[in-house]
Amino acid sequence: MHYRSCRHDHGHDHAHDDHDHHHEQSWLAKYVFSTDHKVIGVQYGVSALIFLAFGFFLMMVMRWTIAYPGEPLLPCGKLFGEHCNFDGRC
Repeated sequence: MHYRSCRHDHGHDHAHDDHDHHHEQSWLAKYVFSTDHKVIGVQYGVSALIFLAFGFFLMMVMRWTIAYPGEPLLPCGKLFGEHCNFDGRC
């Protein structure tokens, strides 16, 4: 029995037909709504670093308020022309 290849019958290889209609995913679909375990690992690492930085910022604010009670966090006098506290007094 003799089998003929599709390549000889139709003039093109059918092994690559799956890639003919493939379109590139958007960044949002590829990296935010992904189910790929490697992308989920990267999401986990990035979100951990973001929450670590946010926690560090809150820790620094807490230590500033303990070290300098009543002092503003930013010297708004240089920015706005007056030295204003957060309680509304200038």
